[in-house]
Amino acid sequence: MPESDFVDQDAVPEDASAEDASAEEAEADLSADLVALSKERDELRGVAQRLQADFENYRKRMLREQTENDRPSERGAHRTAASRPRQS
Repeated sequence: MPESDFVDQDAVPEDASAEDASAEEAEADLSADLVALSKERDELRGVAQRLQADFENYRKRMLREQTENDRPSERGAHRTAASRPRQS
């Protein structure tokens, strides 16, 4: 093997340690970003779930009120029949 294929071990540590430090710093930054994004995702998921539940409750309430308004009140129907004068 030619001698040029061998790397001088004394020259590598300075460059390698700078690259290692840079890589570790980048990894730490990415980890921090991942944690922040995960937290934001969880918060937004909670907001979306509450909004969906509120909408479902609204939809059910509107359906119930519409159903109640569409059918005549039994007391009101009875009262109307009782208050009519008899025809002889």
